Amino acid sequence: MNASFPGATPGASLQERDAVDRIRFSVIIPVLNEERVIGRCLESLKQLNFAPEVFEVIVVDNGSVDGTIEMVHKFESSLNVKILEKKDVSISALRNLGAARARGEVLGFLDADCLAPTNWACDALTFIHPGDHQIIGARYRIPEGSSWVARAWSQGRETKQRELVSYVPSGNLIISHSSFLEVGGFDEQLQTNEDYEFCQRALSKGFRIVAHPDIAVIHLGTPQRLQDFYRKQRWHGTHVFRVFLRDPNRRQNAKAVLFTSYMFGGLLICCVGLIPLCLGHPVLFLTAISATLLAPILLTLKDIFQGKRLADFGSLVLLYATFGIARCASLLNRKSWQSTARTE
Repeated sequence: MNASFPGATPGASLQERDAVDRIRFSVIIPVLNEERVIGRCLESLKQLNFAPEVFEVIVVDNGSVDGTIEMVHKFESSLNVKILEKKDVSISALRNLGAARARGEVLGFLDADCLAPTNWACDALTFIHPGDHQIIGARYRIPEGSSWVARAWSQGRETKQRELVSYVPSGNLIISHSSFLEVGGFDEQLQTNEDYEFCQRALSKGFRIVAHPDIAVIHLGTPQRLQDFYRKQRWHGTHVFRVFLRDPNRRQNAKAVLFTSYMFGGLLICCVGLIPLCLGHPVLFLTAISATLLAPILLTLKDIFQGKRLADFGSLVLLYATFGIARCASLLNRKSWQSTARTE
């Protein structure tokens, strides 16, 4: 066996080397206080129609203080589980550590609040081969019994057919080990938007990114309440500008940046308009409110034209407005504006 093979240990016994050779698929799960969901995630991996001796599960902990690790230990008898720990780092650093210790020829990045379908691993090895310069994944599916927030926002966003896309979420991203190393791993300076940035780097190197509906996972972390949707979008927006400012000419995240900038300008004028409003002159304030809502209304009309239900018009306008306000709030975090050059 080649000593440079991932996971190979100089002087390892023949049995250990055979075990390494048998591992074809490595599932990497970053965790931080995921006691509530990690058991369901690992249970879904137990149900894979894939021989347990040929895949491994690498759980990378960011310093959990709840019962996350205790829950993972419960699966050691039924899954080939390895637990790593690296405290106080970005989720990108957790994924990179898992990849560095992975033995499989194919890497599957899965989030702790995601449930994999039974065919997930088999399809991964069907679609992905070492050196094929391809990334696969799929948009998340929402859990059964989801609220109007989840249903309205996800409608039309789930992967319905196999197609080329600009990125797939890192909570369900599959790539060969060799290709992951070629792309350079996830950017550890990014806490959010790292999946988009990773996929853009891959595209620049000639990779294909393909969404496959057959490997879509159920995302238990889908926001079910409007306040949860707001908090999630505010957090997700943290590093959108940071990625964009690295090279605006490539127009990475341009649509999200343009929408956020428009909403920010509108809300700022609304605040200014409060002064004449209090003095009995509401024109500026009402005009600013109308102009600010124009963008969410236009995006909603576009969604309905592309197949979303007309009955969801009001819900979608509210969600787009909430999305915009959340992304504006993320701009108040100085990290959003820091432009950092990535070194290969």
